[in-house]
Amino acid sequence: MSECPTCERDDFVSETGMKRHHTMAHGESLVDDSPACDCGATPSKDASGRYREQCDDCIHAASAATETTPDERAAFERRLAARFEEGEQ
Repeated sequence: MSECPTCERDDFVSETGMKRHHTMAHGESLVDDSPACDCGATPSKDASGRYREQCDDCIHAASAATETTPDERAAFERRLAARFEEGEQ
């Protein structure tokens, strides 16, 4: 069972239920929805204001490692944006 860190209520069936309770009862979300690259850095935002899947350093390193052209990179960014709009993560 999960326990609420604020009121110490511990009769929740799941951690998700406890987090839902905490948001509704205490007005604070316990869900960590901050973006993070695999390396741990915070990704930058793209032109539309959405976070990229990787930080700039990892994007540049991957690009240099595969020697992609600017057109290939732009196509990749469009595919990522389309996936993000569809709700994939």
